[in-house]
Amino acid sequence: MEPTWDGLPVAADQPHGAAVVVRRPDGRGGQEYLILHRAHRGPEYDGDWAWTPPSGARLPGEPVLAGAQRELAEEAGISQAELVPVDLSWHWAVFLAEVAADVEVRLDAEHDRFRWTSAAAALRHCQPASVANGIAACDAVRRHRIAFRPLGRGDLPALVQWQQAPHVARWFPEQLELGTAGIDYAIGDARLTGIGLGPQLICAALRSRSRSHLRLRAQRLSFGSTSRPNASIHSSWLRPTLCR
Repeated sequence: MEPTWDGLPVAADQPHGAAVVVRRPDGRGGQEYLILHRAHRGPEYDGDWAWTPPSGARLPGEPVLAGAQRELAEEAGISQAELVPVDLSWHWAVFLAEVAADVEVRLDAEHDRFRWTSAAAALRHCQPASVANGIAACDAVRRHRIAFRPLGRGDLPALVQWQQAPHVARWFPEQLELGTAGIDYAIGDARLTGIGLGPQLICAALRSRSRSHLRLRAQRLSFGSTSRPNASIHSSWLRPTLCR
């Protein structure tokens, strides 16, 4: 892989980098998107790669989420936003960050100006198509609030219903290949597929397990390593719930 414009190495494994599409309320019941103008071809340049969302290459060995957070902080000065995965299947990951209307943007030396604009305007400015596609994907995604609870016997009918759902049943009893089935395989209600829930579900599950692991470590530090872990913390099966 070629180094970045400032000479830094790029991760050889995919994704090689990430774009973070930032949106905020526009004050009229809609949303607007943050796009940055690259400075190296001058302030009047308006061709390919002139306007992009905050984005950049991932360093070798750098976690994908950490790399995206770093780029957002470096290029736009935004460090407190929670990033939601939208597309992790490509060589360039796409995340969504929803921020407050009064968020402060602080540009780095790579950029000379920024705009908050509608999705349609952002799609016109951000070229080539590979850049615009990330914005289009985020504009189609609604942020889902997801919570988890331990799986109980009462969930057995829901598990059977999931296994019999049309988008899932065709993978039974054959051996499942997740790369072919896709993330939506894990969603039991077909009405909830294709709306960006799958990547958010995986990310929320990882965050939930990470918090559980930290609580478990705290328990062991408090009560000694021989203490039995709380069953609800150590549960291997969790059922997600969409929070309205």
